[in-house]
Amino acid sequence: MATCPRHAPRDPRRRGRAFWPRWCLAAAAVVGGCLAVAHAQEPTAPDDKEYVLKAVYLYALGCNTHWPSSAFAHPDDPFVIGVLGPDHFGAVLREIARKKTLQGRKIEIRHFASLADFRRPCQILFVSGDLDPDQQQTALRELPSRGLLLVGESPGFLEDGGAVTFYREDDRVRFTVNADAAKRADLEMGTQLLKLTEPADQRHAAYGGVPSRKRPRLS
Repeated sequence: MATCPRHAPRDPRRRGRAFWPRWCLAAAAVVGGCLAVAHAQEPTAPDDKEYVLKAVYLYALGCNTHWPSSAFAHPDDPFVIGVLGPDHFGAVLREIARKKTLQGRKIEIRHFASLADFRRPCQILFVSGDLDPDQQQTALRELPSRGLLLVGESPGFLEDGGAVTFYREDDRVRFTVNADAAKRADLEMGTQLLKLTEPADQRHAAYGGVPSRKRPRLS
């Protein structure tokens, strides 16, 4: 079972070119297997590719964020990635959990159909954009934030207190980080991760600031 790779030092021969940390390459390697899983299922979901990429990003967030020791009650507790609301990931997240670890722990995937079903422990909680808007607001307002990385895909998610949101740009899935929200949750994001995103206050016009709740899909 593979673990998150360590960050590689910068190669001076590659000065002036984009630098991709090793975890990006490891995550990219996961994509191939996850796409195979997605295509092996019945072709009923046109957004398979979008959610494969989002699943890999969730793994990357887990690799490059530091959780306090209090986030785990026991040394052998799993690293829990939860999905709140309609789950569009199919088997992809579970395929990652089968092949990878996070923070030296096995990964466990949990689905919470509604906010009333949510239970700790949970280290990353993905809030589906198809969850009832009132439940999304309640989740951001009332869930204990310490040790919980809240990730969403709805307009205004960061402004409402979320730590990470996914958005579309040039037919690609990208993400924006609200570092202040992560700090309030006692989470520390790695510098390599922050280099691949833009601060929330520079991305209001992108996905997190789109007023419509209709989310564009990858073709």
